[in-house]
Amino acid sequence: MIVKTNLQTGNRGLSFFSDDLNLDYTCIIDFYSLRFKSEFNFRDAKQYWGLEDFMNTQKTASTNAAALCCSWSILSYLLLRDFRQQDSTVNVLDLKAYYHCQYVGRNIKMASPKPEPISNGSHY
Repeated sequence: MIVKTNLQTGNRGLSFFSDDLNLDYTCIIDFYSLRFKSEFNFRDAKQYWGLEDFMNTQKTASTNAAALCCSWSILSYLLLRDFRQQDSTVNVLDLKAYYHCQYVGRNIKMASPKPEPISNGSHY
C-alpha cells in the first residue's frame, strides 16, 4: 500500500494498493495511471462507438462487440492525433462526420449512372 503523507500537517491521501509485494512504488503508480486511460477509452467506446447499444446475450458476440468498439475508440484516438496537428479543436464527432462524408462521396462516385425512366406512353 502506498500512502502519501504531508510531513508538515500529517494529512494522508492518495492510497494505492497491490497484492504483488514484488512491485516497487513507481510501477504501482504507473499501473494506476493506466487505469484511468482505460476507463476513458471504455467511456469513448460507449459514448461514440455504440458499445452500450449492443444487445448481445452470448459470450462470443458480447466479446466481439466490446473488442470492435474498443478498437474503433483506439483507432479514433490515433486519427485524432493527426487531425489535431492541423486543428486542435477537432473531436470524435468531427472525425466521424469527416469519414462519413468520405464514405458517402466514394459510394456516389462508384454508383452507376441513373437509369432512364421507363415510359409506356401514358401520363398520370
